[in-house]
Amino acid sequence: HSSQAKSGGLNIANYNDTETDSLLTEGRGVTDSSERIVRYKKFQENIANNLPAIFLYSPTYTYVQSKKVNGFSANAIIEPSDRFASISSWYLKTKTRLVW
Repeated sequence: HSSQAKSGGLNIANYNDTETDSLLTEGRGVTDSSERIVRYKKFQENIANNLPAIFLYSPTYTYVQSKKVNGFSANAIIEPSDRFASISSWYLKTKTRLVW
C-alpha cells in the first residue's frame, strides 16, 4: 500500500498507485471470499503490469512435527504463526479412554 512507502514502511519499492491501493483496501474489507479473490487478482495484475519490484525470494517455512501429533496440517503456512491455525484439530492417541 502507498501508505507504507514512507521511511520504515514495508513498501520498499515506494510504489504508489491509487487503483492498486483501492483494490488492496477493498479486498481487506470484503467478507465474501469470491469478491475478495476478484479484487486480489486485479491487484496482482496491476503489480505484474507495473512491475514496481522484481520478487526474487519467497521464504518457505519448514516445521518439524512429532509423529505422535495427529491432525496437523501445514497446507497454508505463510506466516510462522499460521502453523497453529489448526491446533484445535491436533490430538495424541493414548491408551487411556475417557468415558463420559
